[in-house]
Amino acid sequence: MAGIPARLAEETGVPRHSTLASLVFALCYRLNRKVVAPSRVIQKELEKFRKAPAAAIALLATPTSFPNPRTAARRGEAFEIAYVGRFEEVKNLDVLLDAFEEFRRGKNNARLSLVGSGAQKAKLEARAKELGLGTAVNFFSVSSDPWQEVRTADLFVLPSSS
Repeated sequence: MAGIPARLAEETGVPRHSTLASLVFALCYRLNRKVVAPSRVIQKELEKFRKAPAAAIALLATPTSFPNPRTAARRGEAFEIAYVGRFEEVKNLDVLLDAFEEFRRGKNNARLSLVGSGAQKAKLEARAKELGLGTAVNFFSVSSDPWQEVRTADLFVLPSSS
């Protein structure tokens, strides 16, 4: 429409749009060469409601296995926990911070790395400070290799409800 040779769309959630909004999104998706679905749930949603042609949907799922995982932390080493994703309410990162604070009571040298961005970042940073987690929690922006923190972690967490 704008003379751009390639058009891409991304669906990041399974929203509850109004009927009009659903029609607009479906039209936009049909005008794109590819629609990126970051999970199988979203891929199935797009296919089920024919919001996009199945051949146009590209699944870009979160990996469930990572190359060269580190061996478990040895005595005296910090126990590393990592999260990669959006800093949004649906991801339950406030619950993760509370659980991490409780976990640290038994493992003083545990660390949590949160990799991503989103609307909840400032709130999460304030919550970590309120819990007295200090340098035990590190916030990282997404980079070209967001899984770097995961490869060096002992535990990967994904507390998301969606």
